[in-house]
Amino acid sequence: MAIISVLKRRVRNVIGDRSVTTGTYNGAATGEVDTGLEICDHLMLKGTATTAGSVAVVNATFPRSGTGVPIVSTGVPGGIWFAYGR
Repeated sequence: MAIISVLKRRVRNVIGDRSVTTGTYNGAATGEVDTGLEICDHLMLKGTATTAGSVAVVNATFPRSGTGVPIVSTGVPGGIWFAYGR
């Protein structure tokens, strides 16, 4: 899958041994959010869609190994994401 995100900020060791990353994603395509984490424990998406039901959703089971976490978008506008893990 294609990477459809931009990593904006990474803060290490803010929740015990966990790191927090944030960024933006492009909702025009289905792909992966590159969290920059070796293991992602949680990914939250906050879209800019104004129509109920037209949001991007995370398509993964956590914890997830690797930096990419797949999301499914239905051509809605992008938004911001928040992830934590190791």
